[in-house]
Amino acid sequence: MDIKNDRSVAGAIAGLVGSIIQEMSTLIIKYLGFSDKSFIDYSSVMVMFHRPNNFMELVVAWTAHFAVGITLGLLFVQVFMITSAKYLFLKGIFYGFVLWFILLGLGTVFRLPEFTSLPWNVAMTTFIGSLVWSLSVAYILRILEKTTLI
Repeated sequence: MDIKNDRSVAGAIAGLVGSIIQEMSTLIIKYLGFSDKSFIDYSSVMVMFHRPNNFMELVVAWTAHFAVGITLGLLFVQVFMITSAKYLFLKGIFYGFVLWFILLGLGTVFRLPEFTSLPWNVAMTTFIGSLVWSLSVAYILRILEKTTLI
């Protein structure tokens, strides 16, 4: 099997890089004071039920964030690229909307700390982060499609 022809590898790469870009964008938003949370905070809450308090907890949170990004990148490729690569950015926007709703909804349903009673600015930050991630994944897949044979 030629890795250059493997859409799963492309989805994993796109999901990982998209996660890095997403976190950079939400950290900028956080440091500008628009929100008090980033996606690393959410990843930490999902696996440890609290925000990271030390370096090792931050490593665990980043690992969880990357694992989710890779998994969602794989899912994106399987769901959308199987049809065609047409309208990839539109598909990315749709995927971002759905992820935003599902991930925040699951956090609320399971009453995880940091997910209940979100103010509008935090909800918008997660929405923007979801769109940044999904559009980054679509863009990276487009680049990989043009430079390889996926």
